[in-house]
Amino acid sequence: MKSYSKDTIKIYWEHLKGSKVLFWSIVLAVATGATLNQIPALFYKRFFDVIADSPENAGVMEELVGVIVLIFAIHLVGWLVWRYVTFAVAAFEVRITKKIYDSCFAYLHKHSSKFFNNNFVGSLVKRVNRFVFGFYELNAIFFHDLLALFVELSV
Repeated sequence: MKSYSKDTIKIYWEHLKGSKVLFWSIVLAVATGATLNQIPALFYKRFFDVIADSPENAGVMEELVGVIVLIFAIHLVGWLVWRYVTFAVAAFEVRITKKIYDSCFAYLHKHSSKFFNNNFVGSLVKRVNRFVFGFYELNAIFFHDLLALFVELSV
């Protein structure tokens, strides 16, 4: 049985070409969000260092509150970035899947009526749906799993 993985990825890549700006903005936002998820750990360390170094100093409370506000701000910005990623990925997927559906059905319409008489139309639609939903899966794996993991490990 022949593997069509390279051909499938090539077709997906061809459909991505019109959305380069959105694609790269999502990549940048995922990298930013994954980085922002790692930064608060440094400030938690600073928080406990301040507590350990000065047990009864008057300025400790202001510094601790400042660290907590900074941690909150970083988490808030990270949350906003991940909300943008969710919205942008949804818009990206809708745009690309529309193109894939259009090209698949345009390809099917090029066949003769004999082709449709010999093949059950429901199975053709099912194949097209599997092809399109394969893009959803690859997209989710790339953006949410691989890219985020790569950035988190490199930070």
